[in-house]
Amino acid sequence: MSVEPGTTAKITVELSDGHAISRTALAALIAGSDDFEVTATTDGSDAAVRGAAGHHPDVIVYDPPPPLNADSVARVVERLVVASPTSAIMILTESESAVVARAALHAGAVAYMLKSDDPEDLLKAIRRAAENRPWISPRVANGIARLNRDSFSGELTSRQREIVRSIAWGFTSREIADEMHLSIRTIEAHRAKIFHKLGLASRAELVRFAYDNGLFDEAAPADEAA
Repeated sequence: MSVEPGTTAKITVELSDGHAISRTALAALIAGSDDFEVTATTDGSDAAVRGAAGHHPDVIVYDPPPPLNADSVARVVERLVVASPTSAIMILTESESAVVARAALHAGAVAYMLKSDDPEDLLKAIRRAAENRPWISPRVANGIARLNRDSFSGELTSRQREIVRSIAWGFTSREIADEMHLSIRTIEAHRAKIFHKLGLASRAELVRFAYDNGLFDEAAPADEAA
């Protein structure tokens, strides 16, 4: 997308919602913010996939239609990933099912929001998603944590778990060092040990580990929530 000198590129958003009133209201909310452009509104999974393939938006906000289950949501997320690999996928739904949320995140979604969440949080979450940074509704995150808590291996120290969580939320080594009152070199050493201990090769794999092991069981750190 070409941008005129002195202007900032808007975050492009495709909105998929099966209810016309909800779709119209959400589109108005998102488009009402100066940094967003709603490039398409769609109804249903097939239309969402076609819209993704045709527009390649920065963020796809997708409300899965009923009947809602983990397998069906995961399949659509996978189709959206194939249709537009560069798009970040956000699930926006009324369902607080941790099983559905975990399946969507495993399939490639970067955010899971509830329609009962604060509208301002939705806009914040879209901005984070555009940077490929996760956002999970706290009520859903707590449920995912309960699902996964028994499977957490306990291989990490409490400090290492805190560092994993901070990295997964998108904090830089310098920001983590400042927050924990440690040197950047110490944080980098911890980071290397964590990746080696867990057999991880990328930040994306670390984010997945954090999802799977309940490290998103609290709201975003204070700096992110501001």
